[in-house]
This record gives sequence, structure tokens and C-alpha cells, in this order.
Amino acid sequence: MDALAAGIGALEFWDLTPRELELAFEAALRRQERQRERDTWLAWNIAALARSRRMPALRSLLAKPAAVDMEQKRREHAEIVGRLGAPPRSPRMDHGRRGKGGSTAAAVQRGSA
Repeated sequence: MDALAAGIGALEFWDLTPRELELAFEAALRRQERQRERDTWLAWNIAALARSRRMPALRSLLAKPAAVDMEQKRREHAEIVGRLGAPPRSPRMDHGRRGKGGSTAAAVQRGSA
């Protein structure tokens, strides 16, 4: 995968460390895999609906998934970190970089979005 395909601009590329590039590439690959799975799911469901005798109610198709409890996720994360003996990190930790490229966290977030 090249940097442009991963969503990294030419100028930003030179500000990233090799590890940051690796993280961005991995995130781009995960994004592509999720998109492929979503497309496959969509194609399967379109075909299934075309074969169905009776169309399900639109409301049932548009039902929202259960909300994620972020506080519970944070507690679980803290528990795992505690078991590993690692010091807890702030979720908003920003390591910064040389140059104008922005933060490492921002680069990783762009790659994983």
C-alpha cells in the first residue's frame, strides 16, 4: 500500500516516523477490510430481500444497534492495563512530533477512522 492510498499526503509523509507510517498503513488495511465486509453484507442482503416473499418493515431494517457504554469500556481498559502492570495512559495523550505535521495521535486517528 502506498502513502496516498492510505490517506497520507505527500508533505505529511515526510513528517511521519516509520512506526507512524506502519500504523497508518495498518489502519488503512483495516478500513479496506471493513469496507469489503460491509459491501459483501450489503450485496447479500439485497439479494436476500429480492428473493423474499414479504418485505420486512422498514423500521426493523433501520433499528439502531445498542449504544456502547464508553465508561464501561474505560473501566475494562483500566482493568486490563492494571493486570498487565502498565501505567495507565491518558486517553488524550499527545506525543507531538518534529515539524508542522500535527500530532502523532491525530495521524493515527486519521488512519484508523
